[in-house]
Amino acid sequence: MATDSAVQLSHLMSFSSSIRAKPWLVAAFALLLAVAVAVAVWMHHERQAPQVEFAGIKGERISLQALHGKVVLVNFWSTSCAPCLREMPQLAATWRRLNPAGLEVVGVAASYDQPNIVVDFAETRHLPFPVALDVEGSVAHAFGGIKVVPTTYVVGRDGAIIDYVEGELDATRLAEVLERALAVKTP
Repeated sequence: MATDSAVQLSHLMSFSSSIRAKPWLVAAFALLLAVAVAVAVWMHHERQAPQVEFAGIKGERISLQALHGKVVLVNFWSTSCAPCLREMPQLAATWRRLNPAGLEVVGVAASYDQPNIVVDFAETRHLPFPVALDVEGSVAHAFGGIKVVPTTYVVGRDGAIIDYVEGELDATRLAEVLERALAVKTP
């Protein structure tokens, strides 16, 4: 046991003297550590949602800027996507429950969806929130490109993207995210 401790102490002293002999190594390590911390802070920083304008199926124009001060759930979906269609009743119920507290939902149909099919779907399902067409894909592009539908962004009252989900939403997690975001009041 004493021999193991002596060997460990010997290695530690050898390592310590090697570092003292190479101050550039310490400086390089410190610089690497500082860069790693800066990158971690930058990546964790909430990014602002793009300032886009949605083209609603009823002819209305909805700008994200006009919704500033509300929590906005932007859901990219398609009429040909089974998970998208499964989560629409959940989104409608969430909107009905939380809209009075300041939640807005915008359902953005995929650029490849036929507008008449989107309109028919929204009307026959009585979706209570605005549904938008993204015929040219410019809204999806502004959000960084949508790789899979459904894809959902939650934008806080201050305009920062506070959550992002690729794939079907988890109802419990979504409720937690939205209720936490709605509890934050804008100054």
